[in-house]
Amino acid sequence: MSNDFKLIMENWNQYVSNINNVDNTIFVLKEGKYQEDNFDVLLEKLDSGLMTESQLVEMLEASIDYEWSLLEEQFLGKLAGKARDFLNKATEKINDFVLKYSLKLMNLAQRSITAAVKGLSKLAGPLKRLMKSHPGWAKVGAGLVAVTVMTMILAAAGGDAQAAVAGFNPGEVMTQNEINAMKGLVVDMREVLRGMGADKFDALEITVSAIEEIDKAAQAQEVIDLSKIEGIKGKVLRVSLEELGDLKRVIQDPNTPKEDLVDALEKVERAIKQGAGTKVSRR
Repeated sequence: MSNDFKLIMENWNQYVSNINNVDNTIFVLKEGKYQEDNFDVLLEKLDSGLMTESQLVEMLEASIDYEWSLLEEQFLGKLAGKARDFLNKATEKINDFVLKYSLKLMNLAQRSITAAVKGLSKLAGPLKRLMKSHPGWAKVGAGLVAVTVMTMILAAAGGDAQAAVAGFNPGEVMTQNEINAMKGLVVDMREVLRGMGADKFDALEITVSAIEEIDKAAQAQEVIDLSKIEGIKGKVLRVSLEELGDLKRVIQDPNTPKEDLVDALEKVERAIKQGAGTKVSRR
């Protein structure tokens, strides 16, 4: 593990340990003035249908712009020639700003990864400009961007761990979201099988059998390694497992281009939703 990544993890762990003390407000434009509002209350409005996803994203983006403008006014326009104490204070304020909004993005991602990615793009924008205008801060800025990407990873691969399905690495087990995503990817394999010459009934039978294996593994008392299942359904499971692993690697790579990151997150989100609604019942 590199020193930079260790620092990112230390910052993130410290942040999570103090999560109850994090500023949970955003600034919302009301009657021509920005006023503080509770983000949890806004999420409740989203959940209850009193607010649309696009409305909340617009509020979040506007709040990011507003708070960043305050940082620029207070610190960033005055960096040249300043003493170390001033620079340390500026760094602390930027850290607080990014981590504050990272938590909000993670909460939003649990509802819509696509919406959270839009917020991530807004948050990363001023950080990239900061790195360009102040090259000496490039490492700090890169680390902060990596922290925001970690919020997307946690949301995309989150959920309660299932004790029965082997994960991607030795000793790991898959989360519920990963299990659902894999089921969703298996459903997508129907068209692949059709393209390979299987008729629609055989393709349906193979994918249903594969999903049954996932469901049985999730209910088993012992850990089941789905990559060891034999036959054509085993091949479908291995392909789906490898595809999910590839998607996770794309999401976890801080150097992934924004367009590829958005595509991967949207595919994972769609697969999770599709898999969560997939239940096999045979008579």
